[in-house]
Amino acid sequence: MKQFRAHLQGAPLGVLFTWFTGFYFLGTYGIALLDGSSKLNFVSAFIRLGGALLVGGFMTAIIARQRRRDGGRNISIEINRAMKTGAVPEDADSSIWVPALKRRRTQNERAHWINPIGFGLFTLLGIWLITQDPTAVIPWVITVFFIGIGVFSIIQARNLVAKIDTLLQQLQGPSADNSRADAGTKTVG
Repeated sequence: MKQFRAHLQGAPLGVLFTWFTGFYFLGTYGIALLDGSSKLNFVSAFIRLGGALLVGGFMTAIIARQRRRDGGRNISIEINRAMKTGAVPEDADSSIWVPALKRRRTQNERAHWINPIGFGLFTLLGIWLITQDPTAVIPWVITVFFIGIGVFSIIQARNLVAKIDTLLQQLQGPSADNSRADAGTKTVG
């Protein structure tokens, strides 16, 4: 799974678009077929494919924007790697890394209060669906999934804020100040 995620982080946008579109199409169409709410026919497949293309395009646009704001695909990959390892590469340009890490920190701080609201609403929707038909399996699965992903996302956001703070300290710490002072004396003298 880690290799797959690493591949997706560095994948070209066309590959990401295909992956998101295919995953959404197969997931929603598969659930609809298992649930019995859809039949295997051309019209329903075409409609679901249209929705999958929209979702795939939206998700790809989000990743393209993130990469552009981070300074490109390679820097975005390096930032993700640094967040996993907890160490900033020696050749990291603080003028690019600091704003990118601060944006990610802000996103994760927002996730502390947005995720409970969003996943809480989806959990309530699942509970409402359960009350409509308690024997249906899909509403139970949806409810458990959103409770689990909500708790996981809150914990993950807190952990990421701590990791980002560590990386920012490495970039803005005393050694970074000394290297900037050395660079300043070289340009002045």
